[in-house]
Amino acid sequence: MMIRLIDERESYLSAAAFISDAAESLTSAAQTLALTDPRLEAVASSLALASDNLMGRVISEVPRDGEDDEVAL
Repeated sequence: MMIRLIDERESYLSAAAFISDAAESLTSAAQTLALTDPRLEAVASSLALASDNLMGRVISEVPRDGEDDEVAL
């Protein structure tokens, strides 16, 4: 059962890392777009914020010791 918890935790953390990379890329894109068209910067910034929010939700769902009934058994 503990292996299942570790695998789930690693999966969540891996997903969060990918989302974090995407958010950083979108933030860089927003900065680049700001130089050419402020309207595009707003769109890219919104996407970066959405990515950050998603990453926070993924991190908040990472299983912790004692929270999974199967592990406690």
